[in-house]
Amino acid sequence: CVFSNVGTHVVVDLFGSFAPGSGNRFEPISAQRRFDSRPSGAVLPAGSVVRVASRGAGAAPADSTAASFTVHALDAAAGGYVTVWPCGTTMPVVSSVNVAAGTSVTNAVDVAVGSGGDVCFFVSAPMHLAVDLAGWYGPSATTEFHALTPFRLADTRQGTGWQGSFARNTERRIDVAGAGGIPAAAARAVVAQFTAVNAPAGGFLTVHPCLARAPQRSMLRYPASANMAALVNSVLSADGDWCVVTNASTDLVVDVTGWFG
Repeated sequence: CVFSNVGTHVVVDLFGSFAPGSGNRFEPISAQRRFDSRPSGAVLPAGSVVRVASRGAGAAPADSTAASFTVHALDAAAGGYVTVWPCGTTMPVVSSVNVAAGTSVTNAVDVAVGSGGDVCFFVSAPMHLAVDLAGWYGPSATTEFHALTPFRLADTRQGTGWQGSFARNTERRIDVAGAGGIPAAAARAVVAQFTAVNAPAGGFLTVHPCLARAPQRSMLRYPASANMAALVNSVLSADGDWCVVTNASTDLVVDVTGWFG
């Protein structure tokens, strides 16, 4: 069921499904950057297709069947989109990220991989592209997905989870395991929708398993004076926690939809 509180068109693209006793398990990993066009200094031209390897050291193994990515469409010169699909197959008519001119947008994508483990990314407009690997699916993976009726883990506007808005570059911790329908000990990673609300300036946030130092990875990019959401699939710490840091002040809402364990 899909509900909208205002009149709007809605497009829904299906990438896969979870079901008891079928498919492959998932292996969550700490986010790993697999591609970034920005160090070259050259924006990708409209119509570009980039091949990104999901397999390799610290990434997916040779028997992987799909990958979980965070996709960043950055500094778009015109409105456009990114399409993600398994290399070696025909590009489908779907959009994985939609971006307006002069903005940057992040989204999570789970997608099948090509026979060699590569995933293709098409950009419809000139932009930079960055791709982070969050995990992989395959017969040698070790966790299963457990869907939940969505529940609100945190809302800084209401003092749920955290009290008050996030301040710039101030990291905050939250207990995730044991909340809602998430088990206290069995969950290794959790899937949640993060929404930045009424940020006075544009910024991004990083979610990580409370490492000694926050990785230079973004899971959600948000503009000033607007609300922006993105799905986050992130490993939990050994204590079942997440640590979250934003590079610009914002209110934050976190809605959990499932867990891997």
